[in-house]
Amino acid sequence: MKIERVDAVTSDIETFAYVYCLTMVITRVKMFGKYRYYASFKDVKVMTNSGTAFVQGTALSEEAAIQDYAVRIKFQRMILPRGRTVNVWNLKC
Repeated sequence: MKIERVDAVTSDIETFAYVYCLTMVITRVKMFGKYRYYASFKDVKVMTNSGTAFVQGTALSEEAAIQDYAVRIKFQRMILPRGRTVNVWNLKC
């Protein structure tokens, strides 16, 4: 039996988006006089045990919302826009 071992490349969310040609969408919502930011990749869903889900990061700044999104998608399987699936194992958070 032949075994090929490959080290997974660790990357940040910007590099991950570049490699898979993804667009980050930031939504700004004003609530009680303050803005709340929501971040997610455009047209991307996360696979769960019961199907698929739309996941987004939330925070009081754009950068923090993107960071929260990175934490939420790490170790998940994502469905990309053209139906391709990818495992998000080595994302720096």
